[in-house]
Amino acid sequence: MTGTITVNALSGGSNTYNLNISNTNAPTSYRMQGNDRSGSIALATPNPGITVNVGDTLNFILDETSTDYSFAIQKTQDVGGNYQGHIAFCGRTTGNLSGTGNIGGYDLFLGIFDPERWTAEYYNQGSGFNDKAMNVHDIHGTIDDTLALVYTSFGSVNNSATFGSEDIGLITFNYMTDTWSQGFSTGSETSEEIEQNGKPSSRLSDGRIGVVCNTAGAFADDANTFGLKDMGLGIFDFDSDGFGNYAGWSKYQVGSGSSDFSYSLDQNGSTFLVTGYSEATWDKGVSGVFVEFDPERGFKGRTSGS
Repeated sequence: MTGTITVNALSGGSNTYNLNISNTNAPTSYRMQGNDRSGSIALATPNPGITVNVGDTLNFILDETSTDYSFAIQKTQDVGGNYQGHIAFCGRTTGNLSGTGNIGGYDLFLGIFDPERWTAEYYNQGSGFNDKAMNVHDIHGTIDDTLALVYTSFGSVNNSATFGSEDIGLITFNYMTDTWSQGFSTGSETSEEIEQNGKPSSRLSDGRIGVVCNTAGAFADDANTFGLKDMGLGIFDFDSDGFGNYAGWSKYQVGSGSSDFSYSLDQNGSTFLVTGYSEATWDKGVSGVFVEFDPERGFKGRTSGS
């Protein structure tokens, strides 16, 4: 059998399903007849998929007249594993949410909430200084059973490198093994700060995660600077080409001769969209700023308004 058994979260009690199995006239596949959570399973369908909920019972009834049986069930985790349907959230704490103690002034924390049981699990991570988790992404499509947290830090989060007085970073958490990766920080020789307002990060369809910040130094890979504060964009690449080619961070910045601040980041297909504020004149307007950035071509389209 090459079909799959999908087990969903608890919902509305448990059921029992009887499936009659035969490989007569189908030596390379199994035929099943019965029902599952999705409805009836036709006997004419080879190697069907089966959908049940946690707590359901499946009875496989073998046809004794069939020959050449090698029927077995191989257990694998469905997408999301045991946490399918749960809610992940993050932030900062000065306390002991996870039961393992506080690491620094502020620790970043991850919470995973189970809406069926109304309970949550908490996990702390950080450095000896202040660390804040700003956003969380489910990256199961890139790395199995894994969440990625975007953070800002004054120290070395889980053996990450340090660059200046404040850095941005990304760290992953495997929710099946309860393990953190190394922290992946990046920055300049001065300060990179993520604003408290807005949406600080976004994920492209190929798995790359973009993070916006305000930089006071030469943040970009080409060491380009524009003013007292620039809008910074870091893009973290786990494996966007699908061949295991880990690329890490690429960094860009844009601004004027004065101070420019980025507040929020979104994406449109393969393009990042940055919104912010400027204290200088960009295109005849002073105030709100909108930047469209294409990471494939390095193109920065800028507009501003009152």
